[in-house]
Amino acid sequence: MKKALAALLSLSISLSVLSVAALAQTTPKPKPTPRFSAREAARHHETVKGRIVKLDANAGTFSVRIGATGRVVDLTAGERVKLNRLRRDEPVIVTFSGKVATKVEATWSEK
Repeated sequence: MKKALAALLSLSISLSVLSVAALAQTTPKPKPTPRFSAREAARHHETVKGRIVKLDANAGTFSVRIGATGRVVDLTAGERVKLNRLRRDEPVIVTFSGKVATKVEATWSEK
């Protein structure tokens, strides 16, 4: 009888150890932050509202202070962007990818 109890006790202990190991919770691995390659960054467009801080129409460059954050972004005008119609301190909506502006809209009403 003692042998049967000892066998039953060892069997129950081993089952409980195995069940705890099998049912243990594992923490999920956090997903890595996405990193864009140069080609993927070219497809990632950002649109912001702000004001023109600096403007050099001859060089094709300008800077925009983003209204919500106050951050200044230095940009180069894309092929279809015409800087000769823009003025410093003018409110604009700019769509850009990387450091190249693809679309600039002045938000002052034309008279």
